[in-house]
Amino acid sequence: MIVTDEYKNASREFSGQMISELIEARKGQTWAFVFLGTDETTFEEGEAIGVSSANTTQWDASSEGTSTMFSQVSQAQSSYRAMSSDQRAASSERFLDGENDD
Repeated sequence: MIVTDEYKNASREFSGQMISELIEARKGQTWAFVFLGTDETTFEEGEAIGVSSANTTQWDASSEGTSTMFSQVSQAQSSYRAMSSDQRAASSERFLDGENDD
C-alpha cells in the first residue's frame, strides 16, 4: 500500500520505474497493490506505477478523511485475508472492493 499526500518527496532508494517493475513481477500472485492519494493526480500516479484503478482511491487529507480511509483499507484487508490463496490471486486487482469470489 502506498499512501501519499501527493507532495513530491523524492525517494533515494526507489524510482517510479523500479516500483513499477516490482509490482509487475508480483502481479497474478497473492499480492495486492493499493495506491491512496489526496489530489487530482492520484489515479494518474497509481496507473503510472502499475496499480489498477480499482485499487486506487483519492482520500481527503484531513483527520476525518484519514480515519475513514484507514478504516476502509482495514475492512478490505480483513476480507482479503479471509480468502484462500487462489481467491486472493484472482481478486488482487480488486482489493478495495472487498468482494470474495466464492
